[in-house]
Amino acid sequence: MRRFFTKKLEIEFKCPIRSEKIVIQAEVVKREGINVVVSPAGGHCVLLNVEKYMDVALYKNPVTTFTAHLYAKTGIRGGIHLSGMVKEYCKIFYVRFALPLCISDKTVDEIIVAFVDVLINLPVLSDMEKTSSLPGLAGMLNARYEPIPVCTESEDIKTEVLV
Repeated sequence: MRRFFTKKLEIEFKCPIRSEKIVIQAEVVKREGINVVVSPAGGHCVLLNVEKYMDVALYKNPVTTFTAHLYAKTGIRGGIHLSGMVKEYCKIFYVRFALPLCISDKTVDEIIVAFVDVLINLPVLSDMEKTSSLPGLAGMLNARYEPIPVCTESEDIKTEVLV
């Protein structure tokens, strides 16, 4: 019982600090001219509206594509928030990025820098295709996706020249 109260006090102490870091993360993103943060930021996560940031019409799974790219480039995990995994079933393309309670201030600062860098330099991304899943909610949460290769105009031109 004593251990429970110790952990509870630790969490109560760390939560406001994390909320401050989330606000800082949102402010840095906004300062860099990336006005995609759903406001006001706070609590445990930053919300991004992917539709404002990339052309979702080009992707079958825009939110999954975006979160996979961010994770591959930075190690920052994100998740679908208030939106469907497949474009046909959703009209809102929100992604949430949370900061764990246990990380240091230095690590948070490094995460924020990497996060902003990826958002500023976002290329055309390879779409993601669902390759397997279980039925129902378990399948939505544990689905496997593989990238679909993207062929840019410059690659089309190279192919035409080589042929």
